Amino acid sequence: MNVKTAMQSLQGIMEHYTQTEYDLKLNLLKFVYLKYLIDNGYFSEEHIDEIRRFQEFSLETILRFRGYGENITAKDAVLVFSKEDQLALSHRLFLQEWFVGEDFTRLVTAVDIITSYKVDKKRGAVYTPTNIIELMLRLSDNQITPSSKLVDPACGNGAFLLHAYERFDAKLKETVPDSFVRHEQILSRHLYGCDIDPLSVLCTKLLLSLKHRKVFFSPNILCQDVLLDPPWKNEEFDLVITNPPYVGHKLLHTEYIKLLQQKYKEVFENKSDLSFCFVALAQKLLKKNGTIAFFTSRYFLEAYSSAKLRAFLLKHFTFQHIIDFYGVRILKGIGIDSLIFVARNHPPSKKDTIEVKKAVFENRKKASSEKLTQSLLTGQDELYFQQFSFPHRYLNATSFHLISEEERALVEKIEKASFIMLSDILEDHQGIITGLDKAFVLAAEDEKRHEFDRKNLKPWIKNSDIRPYCIRDHRYLLLYANDLNPAVHQAEMAHLAPYKNRLSERRECLRGTLPWYHLQWGRNKRHFDKQKIVFPYKAEMNAFALDNHKLYFSADVYGLTLKSYAYPVTYEYMCILLNSRLYDFYYKSFAKKLGEKMYEYYPNMVLRLKVPLMKISEEAIAGAYRQVVASIGTKEYEENIENLNDFVYKLFDLTEAEKNHVEFRYKTK
Repeated sequence: MNVKTAMQSLQGIMEHYTQTEYDLKLNLLKFVYLKYLIDNGYFSEEHIDEIRRFQEFSLETILRFRGYGENITAKDAVLVFSKEDQLALSHRLFLQEWFVGEDFTRLVTAVDIITSYKVDKKRGAVYTPTNIIELMLRLSDNQITPSSKLVDPACGNGAFLLHAYERFDAKLKETVPDSFVRHEQILSRHLYGCDIDPLSVLCTKLLLSLKHRKVFFSPNILCQDVLLDPPWKNEEFDLVITNPPYVGHKLLHTEYIKLLQQKYKEVFENKSDLSFCFVALAQKLLKKNGTIAFFTSRYFLEAYSSAKLRAFLLKHFTFQHIIDFYGVRILKGIGIDSLIFVARNHPPSKKDTIEVKKAVFENRKKASSEKLTQSLLTGQDELYFQQFSFPHRYLNATSFHLISEEERALVEKIEKASFIMLSDILEDHQGIITGLDKAFVLAAEDEKRHEFDRKNLKPWIKNSDIRPYCIRDHRYLLLYANDLNPAVHQAEMAHLAPYKNRLSERRECLRGTLPWYHLQWGRNKRHFDKQKIVFPYKAEMNAFALDNHKLYFSADVYGLTLKSYAYPVTYEYMCILLNSRLYDFYYKSFAKKLGEKMYEYYPNMVLRLKVPLMKISEEAIAGAYRQVVASIGTKEYEENIENLNDFVYKLFDLTEAEKNHVEFRYKTK
């Protein structure tokens, strides 16, 4: 029977006897554990007869049958079944085969299904793929020795510990030949774990105990908040390996955030992720030169709010391996972009290098996440990963830019030839937040527009309307309500009246700082009523367009205007540079990746770009810009784009090899 189907069938019986989600999961777990023991002949015939007759379905009774006299959970939900359901459960226990042949993998799958049922996302619990676990253990294998200690401070159901057990078992066989003595030693001296969820801790204890037929439960798998109260006061570990919880600051209680800020002030601040604290905890738990191995979000590489964590890592750790999946979603069902890093608990030297593998899909066959991770274990990863040695000294707290030496040389060539940083010549302006688009945004053909004062209606665009050099004809109008005079603009006020209750509930309205009919954030109109460059905050590639029509835009769009004292450059020149393949490559060398294809284009990143002085006449630049815009949708467009790309390459005197390196990324797009 399919494991998931079996669990659903079992749940259909159990849920009639349980009051809470915890009780349901606990009893499903007890049944699965008992079923594994029965399927694999752990009990005598006498015990089997007793199991057939017993009325109280308790963990203590199950453990007693296995020869263990103590209870290993503080809370048990003892169930008494009806005769009908007892017969149904007995049928499953004794007549169906679920785990015959000590099918431990199937058992782990069943346990994961149980514990993942209705998981609260505030816990941030995510199950780590087996390929990832094996890879991380392989990369840190030098820390698994007959005398070493390993800890997973967010152990969940014990996946890392279960796989690490096998490695310790193999390395101890020669010196500890007795299998049970070896089993007891591994659980007592080598493997440690902690989790805030009592059910996960119980799962880990039960699964580890099944690594030997003779019963023994680890004393080192503990249930508590490891961040606020680490249980290992006098222990130092050789390896801290984990997949820490993915919990952003918005899902944490205010009081808990304050406690974390006090205890982990070196890494944790207002917008930090809970996983940052686990890095600082790992550093405290490790021996000098011990190893940290994390499977975590790649967010910390580039995010502005992760600067403190980057500084902490550079102060305390020497990175040895970074495997950046670069937006390929390894974890199913959640929007987390993952990476693996393995580092030594020792400050880096100038000579240290990092072995980097970075997923690349341009010009490569699309692969599933399973195939991608499997390739890292089979040595076929060159098909899907860019691989290079990265000098540790290039990392800095501002951002971790993982690029090859060839790419770094190309970026340095661009910046050496560029006299101007965009932040020196351009101002950025965020779009409008209406507070309720339904009230303030109308279709361009809406008949109501004839009733309104034309001065209050503004052409309105969104993120999806912008392409390189091109802004789609506006399909919407914005009612710029901040200029309304209720006594004069009665038609506009009548239009907004049905939305008054919803608009009045906005925070600023409740505080009395915003009239109910105003836009939430109307910005300054002069930023919209002038020539400007607009671009979407999220896109697959650079998309900058010149707006000469006083367009207004939503908050998912940004505008750029030249400062009054700017160098002699033009908007057209800026657009030609920014839309070129070279600048797309340049920006993506440090931009924040979002998923498999998208990049983040916030101004604080875009304005880091450097550009050269304009060495060609304004008329020539303006003419080239008009020509490419006029050719959009025609056969000449691609030719014009190629000509502009060549123009930008020549600005920087790129060699054919350098040009080909950039072009390679775009051949199949």
